[in-house]
Amino acid sequence: MAGTSPLTDHYGTTRPTRRHPSGTPNTTGRDRLTPRTPNGPRFTPRELPDEDLARYTSRAVSSAPYRHRARFTLRAPAEAVAEHLSPTSGTVTALGPDTCEPTCGSDSLDEPTLWVDLLVVPFEAHEPPELLTHLRTLADRLAAALPPNPPRP
Repeated sequence: MAGTSPLTDHYGTTRPTRRHPSGTPNTTGRDRLTPRTPNGPRFTPRELPDEDLARYTSRAVSSAPYRHRARFTLRAPAEAVAEHLSPTSGTVTALGPDTCEPTCGSDSLDEPTLWVDLLVVPFEAHEPPELLTHLRTLADRLAAALPPNPPRP
């Protein structure tokens, strides 16, 4: 029956039964809150690290966290090379219509060596110096695996 419980009014709605000592109903206090401006400490905006934030993020994810950062010049269009290199693997910068410069990071020198060889395009390696040494060692190993050239007629 409505209104018989001290927790409900005559409509059957639950109401708080406690009152503040002043005689006003005890509320949650949100009616006594006032906003304070500013809402928290102020900050000084900083300049963007790069105009192209997508390129900056790609570089930060693809080459910055790795031990080696390999840089090549490829004789191929940047669009064609970018199809074979995910944004998390490296960045490709166009140097001209048929030349580009990919940069990729790796903890092993074998990975960028394998990647650039699988593209089957002419390339030049620029850095790091350890990569250049690694490529020379690999070229010597591959040359040693071939049989000697037969004499020319």
